[in-house]
Amino acid sequence: MSVLEASTKMSTSPSGKEEVKQTPEEPFPDLSTKLTSREGLAKSRDGSYQLSDVRTGLIVGIFNIGCAVGGLTLGRLGDIYGRRIGLMCVILVYIVGIVIQIASIDKWYQYFIGRIVSGMGVGGVAVLSPTLISEISPKHLRGTCISFYQLMITLGIFLGYCTNYGTKKYSNSIQWRVPLGLCFAWAIFMIVGMVMVPESPRF
Repeated sequence: MSVLEASTKMSTSPSGKEEVKQTPEEPFPDLSTKLTSREGLAKSRDGSYQLSDVRTGLIVGIFNIGCAVGGLTLGRLGDIYGRRIGLMCVILVYIVGIVIQIASIDKWYQYFIGRIVSGMGVGGVAVLSPTLISEISPKHLRGTCISFYQLMITLGIFLGYCTNYGTKKYSNSIQWRVPLGLCFAWAIFMIVGMVMVPESPRF
């Protein structure tokens, strides 16, 4: 019996005419692979839960919003405490955001908040780092040094892709905790490096 045949039944009305009645069965059970929203999670046919598309998009996109907020607010630290100390402060903000994300276990909004905080730190770096580079670089190397800032960002994105590729075979939290944990290495490296960088003469 086909799926469509199983989903319909023939019955006879009092007048003697046959009528077709639909049964509650779903005629195309394969369509049950569609995800149904439940408290921000999506349930697949095998019973597992995943983040819905909306919340996945929010978690990904909120980082850039955090960058915008951090660039507008934390960049002010460079005018108050100096470019060097300001950069150290925004890197600490970034580290706090990473810790919040790694520590998340079963609360999606904790990871969401961590993305905002780490994004604010990156936004502060995006303002203060080119500023410091331009103010301490020799005039004949200024353009080259500032362009290296963007080059290193591109290199970091590439290394991030490589790390994600290396952990994609894992089905547990290692898949995302290891790439996040490696962010500490670059943050600590930058803080240590800032100790050896002179303060801007314009501060």
